Amino acid sequence: MLSQTTCRQCGEPNYFLTKRQTEVIKAFAARPGATNREIARLLSISVNTLKEHLRIIYRTVGAESRSECLIICLKTGIVERDECCTVKQQ
Repeated sequence: MLSQTTCRQCGEPNYFLTKRQTEVIKAFAARPGATNREIARLLSISVNTLKEHLRIIYRTVGAESRSECLIICLKTGIVERDECCTVKQQ
């Protein structure tokens, strides 16, 4: 069973992630290209624990990849644009 409800105002899905799961996805958003090992080290958790968090996050938001997960998290407000490291257009 997924942790999801629908917003009463806009009809968009609302996902419920734990505080730690939210920290994990925000760490990936802020560091595009970072490896699991780098993110695990940053969060002071093992790589296996990080992978388990990611597995649950992907399942919760219905994503199959890191990039798809980040897009969903941006669209639903789990991650704000200012929390992402984006390439500036010149």
